[in-house]
Amino acid sequence: MKYFISVDDVTAVVKSHGRRSRLLLTEEELGARGYALGEHTMAPGGRAPAHIHEVEQEAMYFFAGTGEGRVGEERCALRPGVLMFAPAGVEHEIINTGNEPLRFVWVYCPPLPSHASQKLIMRRIKINKIIIKKKTIPWHLVGFAYIHISHISPLIRPMTRPVIYYDV
Repeated sequence: MKYFISVDDVTAVVKSHGRRSRLLLTEEELGARGYALGEHTMAPGGRAPAHIHEVEQEAMYFFAGTGEGRVGEERCALRPGVLMFAPAGVEHEIINTGNEPLRFVWVYCPPLPSHASQKLIMRRIKINKIIIKKKTIPWHLVGFAYIHISHISPLIRPMTRPVIYYDV
């Protein structure tokens, strides 16, 4: 059984709006049950647009940078030492309002279906790259490429994620 992992050993998944996320703690890699944990970096001006997790609750602990968070109607200035909690079914968003990356650790409970393992995420990235090639999307548009989840096999389709973003 493995008990330690370094953020340097995990590939970051590039998402929309200047975001990078690393899935660190999963059931497959470290045996965690009932939750997943990761590290997130958001570029200046980046954002996690308003969204809802119907089943999962999410906690975020901020350790670098500044921004603004919203959960429901409540807003809060984000800075190192602030914890933000988004219950299941409640809309939330994060905006980096500072001049440096906004960094935080996140925990989902239960984990999103896409957080089953690091290997699953890497497999989805490879599948998306193949699909992009078959769809002949102009390569100059594929810096922050995305593929709608309906183009991916139902066997690996996550239940609550409408779009998978990745770096090519």
